[in-house]
Amino acid sequence: MYNYIYGTKKQILNAPEDFLIFVKRLLPKYANSLPDSAIPTFYEQIKKLKGNSNSLVETGVGASTIILFFLAYKFKKKLYSFDYNPDKISLVRGVINEAICLPLNININDYWLPIPSNSTDKYTGINCLSEFKDKFDFGFFDSAHSLNILIGEISAFQKIATKNFIL
Repeated sequence: MYNYIYGTKKQILNAPEDFLIFVKRLLPKYANSLPDSAIPTFYEQIKKLKGNSNSLVETGVGASTIILFFLAYKFKKKLYSFDYNPDKISLVRGVINEAICLPLNININDYWLPIPSNSTDKYTGINCLSEFKDKFDFGFFDSAHSLNILIGEISAFQKIATKNFIL
């Protein structure tokens, strides 16, 4: 359903921002609330981290996940995504698999771990990432859109993040 052909692997890697806009626009409206202009910003911020960390954290699966997944692949990182809606995770997984993984011949599981949980849950939320040996210095928080949740997410992220990080 989402396996529209953009071009060859070489064409995709030579024009990553155009490719990401193409893939992002395949999403239904409710999963695509991020403006296209966010793509260059994400790209530049993740590029700055090259070599400094190996993992990214996001809350709220959607268009951001597609962008961050591609950047995790490009810069050899792991993306951890929290969302309590398994249907939305499944939708985005399908888009990533068909529109990105197939033409680039990559395994989604090498770069993305979706966690179907509330990001602030004390047992299965962001704080559980402290059990991994990964270094976290990038967080994108876009889940429940409430101040209390956002403060909880940032607080949990600060506990697992490196000294210098990007929110």
